[in-house]
Amino acid sequence: MLLLTAACDLSSLGSGAAEGVKRSIPVTDALEEYRTARGAYPDSLAMLSPDFLPASALRPPDGIRDRYPLRYRRTRDTYELSFRYGSRSGECTYAPRIHHWECVE
Repeated sequence: MLLLTAACDLSSLGSGAAEGVKRSIPVTDALEEYRTARGAYPDSLAMLSPDFLPASALRPPDGIRDRYPLRYRRTRDTYELSFRYGSRSGECTYAPRIHHWECVE
């Protein structure tokens, strides 16, 4: 297990996890912008488009090994964002309250 802050150096991750984190940064930014503007997080990631994020940012990448969608779950006052990566089914989950990623291979 590897814990990362959102501002960490991604070179400590494998390429699949690092690419997933980079792909997720605009989404976490848009989630915060949405909450600031609307007072709560959206019920789904689709609600971010088009005002806060282009729909293309939510599509899985083209690479067959990393073709997993972002998973989003809203709770009462926060959310969880995660993605799978690589052939070994690694997974990274973002915790917005403490601004870090937890990646498990």
